Amino acid sequence: MRRVLLALVMCMCVLTGVTPAVAQSLPVEVTLTIDRSAYELGAPIAFTIHALNPNPRPLSLMLNFAQPYDLVLHDGLIDVARLSRQGTGVVAPDTQQIGSGQTLTYVGQWAPSTSLLPTALGAPTFHPPAPGVYTIHAELTTLDRRPVSAARPLIIGRPVILAAGCTSIEPDLLVRVPVTLLAAAVEPESALKGMWRFNAPAIFTGYSPAQRIMNDLQTVNPGDTITLCLDPGGRVLLPTSPRAP
Repeated sequence: MRRVLLALVMCMCVLTGVTPAVAQSLPVEVTLTIDRSAYELGAPIAFTIHALNPNPRPLSLMLNFAQPYDLVLHDGLIDVARLSRQGTGVVAPDTQQIGSGQTLTYVGQWAPSTSLLPTALGAPTFHPPAPGVYTIHAELTTLDRRPVSAARPLIIGRPVILAAGCTSIEPDLLVRVPVTLLAAAVEPESALKGMWRFNAPAIFTGYSPAQRIMNDLQTVNPGDTITLCLDPGGRVLLPTSPRAP
């Protein structure tokens, strides 16, 4: 079944002219940085895109002058949202010169919007993506094979208020996530003192931002109950609704 799905995705890429976000041996190195790793539902993502020419010779890129870059939000193999889908759709090819060792830089904000799975009958066609764990990557809108950046994980979630002290929750995750990604969902960041998972009576693994070398809690799995210790209190952005342990 997964082979059939992958084949369908590749066929759609061929028909739409969009290249999947995979490592490519192209003469331009694209990197993407975002301002954080967790966002409240509907909040914009602040981003910076760098396109470096590492070659000893100048390069000429045929880009869409109206929008020389694109951002893509993925849920596994599913292309959930694209910046270009929320634009005017204007295509204005233009040649961009990049000297040897030079970098093109693009800075902006994007509030992802999707037409997948409308929240209710008669709801707007485009709406914020549902809370979840996603990846995001950047592309240059070249007219041939697109240079892409590495994908970065992020959480889109709803806030859960936590009092000072330790609180046990079951995040009800659908996928395994690095503990650092869940830690980045705590606001304010400085409030997080520790995160614990009890594996058996008197056996637990833990994570502390102040003791990263000694942390033995590396990932949070679906079904895990996690204890978050905050001082002072704050909130955590969870990709699904938490359940009481």
